[in-house]
Amino acid sequence: MFDDLIDPDPPRPGLDTLANVSERARRLRRRREATRVMSLGAVAGLLVGSLAFVVDGDPDRTTDISESLDDGEDVVVDLDELVNPTTLPEPATANTAPSTAATAPSDSSPTDQTTTTPAAANPATTTTTMALPTEPVPFLAVGDSVMLGAAPALSQRGLVIDAAVSRQMIDMVPVFEQFRDLGLFGAVVVVHLGTNGSFSQATLDAFLATLDGVPNVILMTVRADRGWTAENNALLRAADLEGDNKILIDWETLSSQCPGECFYEDGIHLRPVGQQYYANLIADVIGL
Repeated sequence: MFDDLIDPDPPRPGLDTLANVSERARRLRRRREATRVMSLGAVAGLLVGSLAFVVDGDPDRTTDISESLDDGEDVVVDLDELVNPTTLPEPATANTAPSTAATAPSDSSPTDQTTTTPAAANPATTTTTMALPTEPVPFLAVGDSVMLGAAPALSQRGLVIDAAVSRQMIDMVPVFEQFRDLGLFGAVVVVHLGTNGSFSQATLDAFLATLDGVPNVILMTVRADRGWTAENNALLRAADLEGDNKILIDWETLSSQCPGECFYEDGIHLRPVGQQYYANLIADVIGL
């Protein structure tokens, strides 16, 4: 049933394209972590409590799940960082010449010290930015922590993955708008969102509007014993219309057919066997 809907000859991802996107993502991730250390250290303890998993509690208390998601972090990209690259100061070297601010008179105000520092005298003020992909990403997958756990298996099949803990659909609407406006969507976009909370029809419509020009949009239902799951899945199933660019993978139903021990104790996140099954379902529909 999928063969009539998938573009029969979508562009295949070039090795240079995937390698470049992945390398940019790794550098962006390192810079993002550096920013968090410098700017959020004072509130890190509060954030750990407030940003815990919606679906399974604090991931740090679930060692196997946490380790699985850590493995996924090694291969994912961040579309928001790609379209809105962070500009950070380069670290100063040991032999950096002192700035004039360091020798300012003791009665100078902080403003005076800052404005009298020549930019060229302090290499620590040198900044760099990351470049966007130069061509569309052929096979893109976007999701929450369920997809994050399966990211290594998806990456092996040639997909570029942007998946994150506690992500909700509404968070991705402005990012997808920018990605669309820059012409960076390719032949296939896989979407697995809705595990962490409800979304409205208006949010789904706004999200899907950004993908109108994508030949093949793969929508996945969600599996979670939560009050919002049934309504989210009903909206996703209703969005798959005859003759449009969308294809439904009913994960809520198909997940029960996964052979072996596929899920961790929460019944949501995937063990290695489940990750392979999940990736195979997506790859089979896309034709990878």
